[in-house]
Amino acid sequence: MLEILLRADAASGGNMTRAASYKTCEQITEICTVERTTLGYYPNVGINYFFAIGFGIAGLVTLVIGTWKKTWSYMAFIAAGCMLELAGGLF
Repeated sequence: MLEILLRADAASGGNMTRAASYKTCEQITEICTVERTTLGYYPNVGINYFFAIGFGIAGLVTLVIGTWKKTWSYMAFIAAGCMLELAGGLF
């Protein structure tokens, strides 16, 4: 972390306030506040897991009903969307 801040300090001409940005901050410290992170807030892990589970269940239900009703294209696109949302919620 110190190495990143020193490179950022040198690149900004000694102005550490301007150097600490989402490109140089990897964790929350006194210099790298939460406002300077990529998202600008602390993500709520509990709600992320809740929605990931919900999209996982929706994807599985889509696969079952889509196979049962033989709506192959619709099933594939909706299930792919659910799985991508599931991946986004977990990572």
